[in-house]
Amino acid sequence: MKQDMDGTAKSFWQSAGYVSWFTADTASAVGAALRALAISLLGYAVSGSTIAAGWLGTSSMIAQQVASVFGGTFVDRHDRKRLIVANSVVGVLAWGAIAVLLLCGALSFPVLLLIAVLASGINGFLGSATDAMLRSIIDIRYYPKARSLNEGRDATIAMAGSPIGGFLYSIAPWLPFLASACMYAVAGVAATGIREYGSDGGRIGETDGDAVKGGFFRDFLEGWSCSSWRHWSISASTASNMPSSCIWCRAGPMRPSSDSSVAAYR
Repeated sequence: MKQDMDGTAKSFWQSAGYVSWFTADTASAVGAALRALAISLLGYAVSGSTIAAGWLGTSSMIAQQVASVFGGTFVDRHDRKRLIVANSVVGVLAWGAIAVLLLCGALSFPVLLLIAVLASGINGFLGSATDAMLRSIIDIRYYPKARSLNEGRDATIAMAGSPIGGFLYSIAPWLPFLASACMYAVAGVAATGIREYGSDGGRIGETDGDAVKGGFFRDFLEGWSCSSWRHWSISASTASNMPSSCIWCRAGPMRPSSDSSVAAYR
């Protein structure tokens, strides 16, 4: 068992493009985590209103989540490597611009809101490209292990990123945004190092031909109809079991009511 685990770990780092992919994905996650808390702190500092600061963080999150709904279908139809680089470039420009404007003392709340919403929306739209690309650069037998490693790393970054971002903000308000821009720059450079061809001879990151045969909205609706049907089936199954559960809870487990019943049962 230990030899199998060692072989699996060894295969990760020896797979063509995995190190570059892991670096790019980690840097992107760190960049997003560092500015998560700092953006709300900066919103309050610029506007002087807790309501405005709250709406800044809420608007950014809404833009990211709504864009991610359509992003999965878009990523499946385009070269994922280029999408990773494009997302990194946007992160460098957006959060680097906020850092520069803070250093120059020229940042206003409307400008901050516009940049934060646009950058978060683009990140939600293109951010899934890294996870979608993982299956293309490692042996499929090792995908579950690599996926679990990726989830653990993301959880660690999400837990530690906001406190670190807040600490950097206490040193200088522009510092977490500059650090975030640098992380996105690292992600973009690392993504360019992913090898162009995989073991199957295909181009890494490109979609299959079947993914572009249908229209965008047809693929989008098909994906959502499948997901909706799955959730409806689970809900219907749960609802069908509720009456029997309620009867059991109300009546309680069957047990002998007296010693004579016990004797008769025996």
